[in-house]
Amino acid sequence: NVLRGSDGMLKPVAIAAIPSLKSSGASAKFAVEIAKLTPQEQALMIEALESIGDAPARAEIRGQLAAGNTTVRLAAIKAMGKTGDASAVPALANTLAEAKMPEEQSALVESLTGLRGGDRTDKAIAAEIDKCSPQNKALFLTILANRNSGLAVPILLKETANPDPATAKVAFRALGRLA
Repeated sequence: NVLRGSDGMLKPVAIAAIPSLKSSGASAKFAVEIAKLTPQEQALMIEALESIGDAPARAEIRGQLAAGNTTVRLAAIKAMGKTGDASAVPALANTLAEAKMPEEQSALVESLTGLRGGDRTDKAIAAEIDKCSPQNKALFLTILANRNSGLAVPILLKETANPDPATAKVAFRALGRLA
């Protein structure tokens, strides 16, 4: 009831307490409430759902990657980086393709770099390299190198011959860091 009420001071406290609830299905119940909250409260709810980290929580967080509000989108991007794995790569890659703000792009690079899942995630990231724009290709090469992926070296070597000088430069720099 607190989430539906008008007490702006109590809502953040209630949202912060959500991860401590031991009710099965709590994240699904609270995910439904997210659309009724202010953008700041939505960002707090995303953090609470991130702490729970179950499938319904991750699904709601993934859905918020397309939120119209930048604060909400950034919270979702950061939460996906902490709770996601290889299955999160396509959604984060699509968000990166549409990102206009440098702050969002940086958050996406950080989230993609921090995803769990080891080789499966590295393969999913590598698959995005051939699908994306030249400017995003450079970002994906950086992400793969930052993950210290075993897949990075052959891909980076191939990209040193890329006709786009910026992409080739990123590939050379990344190889230098991995060497």
